[in-house]
Amino acid sequence: TFSASFSCPSIDAARVSWTLDGAPCEGARVRTRYDQLAKDASIAVLERACRLTPEKEVVAEAMYGDLWCEPDATKLDLLNPFGLVRSFVEVGPCLFEFFHDPPDLFELLGSTEKFLGIRRRRANGKPPEPDPWLWVISAGRPSSAMQALGFQPAPGWPAGVHALADGWRTRLVVVSELPAAPATLVVRVFGAGRVLRTALEELRALPEGSAVRRAVLPVVVRLRMLVAKAPERKPDDEEFLMDTQNMVEAWERETYDRGLAEGIEKGIEK
Repeated sequence: TFSASFSCPSIDAARVSWTLDGAPCEGARVRTRYDQLAKDASIAVLERACRLTPEKEVVAEAMYGDLWCEPDATKLDLLNPFGLVRSFVEVGPCLFEFFHDPPDLFELLGSTEKFLGIRRRRANGKPPEPDPWLWVISAGRPSSAMQALGFQPAPGWPAGVHALADGWRTRLVVVSELPAAPATLVVRVFGAGRVLRTALEELRALPEGSAVRRAVLPVVVRLRMLVAKAPERKPDDEEFLMDTQNMVEAWERETYDRGLAEGIEKGIEK
């Protein structure tokens, strides 16, 4: 079958911080495979309109943020198909932190510590650089940490988006609380359990030419390949493999058909 030689040419392997046996490679700093999914899918979407730095070094003690993003205001319209993702970056430069498992208080404080290091360095530049934002994306609700830090629903944003006081320039997205709508689909792929399953079904149902499908589906397929090769799997992994089986088969057919069509077109041109 075609699957025997299947690969995902749309993904730059240099971005992926997991070896084919499912283990983190040297230098990988994301917490789980599914945090890597969120990071790689974000890159696949945002690279259209932003300068991106995965694992941005923050301070001399070698702390790293998951994904640093500097949007190009002249290209933001390229992100229109991706709904809420555009809204995240149109506010200006930002640091993304991804948590498949809801962060505890000290994990959230660690994210704000990294972010404050970036803000301080940018403020002390000559000339000072624009003040950025921190986006923490959590698959589930980190209730105790949110209460301890005083997060409140963010005015003007959909349900699931929470904020600290304005001076912190910090927002927390609880993926499980986002409304199920096309504008939130990409971010719901960063979810877990039922939310992720529903998002994958919606992604699979998109037409083949959809910008969202073409950006995100290869990332999902690659993660599935990594999970399938992992020597040890958790219940989340088994569920993910079941939920994505049809997606792999569909992507293989589409990739094969697209390659065949391109080959025929080149043959005609000759």
